[in-house]
Amino acid sequence: MTTKLWITDTSYERAKAGFERSLQRLDLDYVDLYLFFNKTRPAVNMLECNAFFQREDELQYLKEQKILMQAWSPLSAGSDALWKNELLLALADKHGKSVAQIVLRWLTQRGIVPVVKSASPIRMRENIDIFDFELSEEEMKEIAALDTGHTCFSERQTAAQVNGFLNIATQYNV
Repeated sequence: MTTKLWITDTSYERAKAGFERSLQRLDLDYVDLYLFFNKTRPAVNMLECNAFFQREDELQYLKEQKILMQAWSPLSAGSDALWKNELLLALADKHGKSVAQIVLRWLTQRGIVPVVKSASPIRMRENIDIFDFELSEEEMKEIAALDTGHTCFSERQTAAQVNGFLNIATQYNV
């Protein structure tokens, strides 16, 4: 089980309180991995990564540095573009799986650990059920061709964009 420190909980006291909130919300006594941001070399780097924003350069760099890549928003934030993609639908049909399972298997075969948000026990089980099939090299290449090189979220490259994001993020009670 993995959880992370919320972006606005950067002080020591807020980080401790945020960790406790995570445990309470997850109804757990512990987590296997708690992600936070600091100045030391990470063992895991969590990046947005999905079929439309594949981060191949970052993946190669992380592999060279022996840092595990973990994908947030692996299902493109539930975008219709993902669920209605003809290639992904065809592969799902071919393998007797869902589009989500195809994408999660594709990420896993690339050596990326997907982090999927779901409150549905059925979907949670489905998301884990990706190890009884394998995508061929050709299928992997076909999915790789879907890369747009762009996030499915608003850009955060400038100070104004980051401030806009933080203003939205602080409205959530996490």
